[in-house]
Amino acid sequence: MNLTQKPDKTLSIQSLLNKGVSRIAPLWSLDSFVAVNPYLGLADMKFQDAMLFLHKSSKVEATLPLSFYLNALHEGIISKQDIKEALSKDGSGTVKEVEEFLYHLQEIDEQESEFKLLTLAEVASSIYSKEWSRFMVDRVSFWASAYFDKDQALWDTAPRSASLFKAWKKEAEIDFSMEAMGLKGFRKFLRLLPDNHLEAAEVALQKLEVPEGLAEAYLTGLLMTLNGWAGFAARIDWDAKLQNKDSRALEEFLSILLVWELCLKELLKSDELTNAWNAQKVKADIQLKKHNVNTAFNTQLIMQEAFDLANQRKLITKINTEKVSQSRENKPKVQAIFCIDVRS
Repeated sequence: MNLTQKPDKTLSIQSLLNKGVSRIAPLWSLDSFVAVNPYLGLADMKFQDAMLFLHKSSKVEATLPLSFYLNALHEGIISKQDIKEALSKDGSGTVKEVEEFLYHLQEIDEQESEFKLLTLAEVASSIYSKEWSRFMVDRVSFWASAYFDKDQALWDTAPRSASLFKAWKKEAEIDFSMEAMGLKGFRKFLRLLPDNHLEAAEVALQKLEVPEGLAEAYLTGLLMTLNGWAGFAARIDWDAKLQNKDSRALEEFLSILLVWELCLKELLKSDELTNAWNAQKVKADIQLKKHNVNTAFNTQLIMQEAFDLANQRKLITKINTEKVSQSRENKPKVQAIFCIDVRS
């Protein structure tokens, strides 16, 4: 098997990787951090679509469980008027009649919203007695903390003269940790892969047989398993772009994760893993195409909006009905409101 041979793809590998890379917001370190919109990479989507995408690709919870809102409704915290206003704001095409919405609310199956597109490492973890997904995260995080170190470590071991991907590959090729964990042949297999991150990622995607339709969700979910380091790499690209420089840090970081997935697939090779991985892709294809606005998840978004409106109503009512003290002797000369950035 020639692992350095480029597979024939009509869509360039860089464009394919960008489907996941573009969804990750940059993250600044504490020495310069103020605030970051975590949904920056999803700005082209409507809020509902963005939350649904993150929910299915990365199991990001945008709301509390449906049971929480049902309890709030039964306790009178959320009113029918709040739900009516929330429904009027909802642009999904959901039924607008409050009574009908409440009727269907009782029939919602929360398990319907439990789907998450698993990475191959997560599939392997569910089959074998070892937490391969956690191990992958630990090893990549361990390496990244050394590579991205800013004069904090006593001993600098990261070869930064090479690209991010090459630096990782060079170090991983002499790291016995993976084989000690039971991933026999890891170093030898890694040496067969291209040193170029795009070529290595292309081989990985071909061997993993990720359909183009699943690429965006799969690659985003894979990056979200290490969203902190992914965001840090995205910030390097962001800063380079401001200086009109070219940087592919996040793209290379994603290639590292793809190679990890490939190594697990090839070195843990078994019919059980292959069948489970293929079944996961089929299930994911079905779930990602479903955009039924009556699902539990979309209902939760509507109920969250109603809950927000209920709290707004409560606050406004309190402000409007609060008695204003007429005593001038207790009235302060100055009222100041300020905000500080607290990081510790």
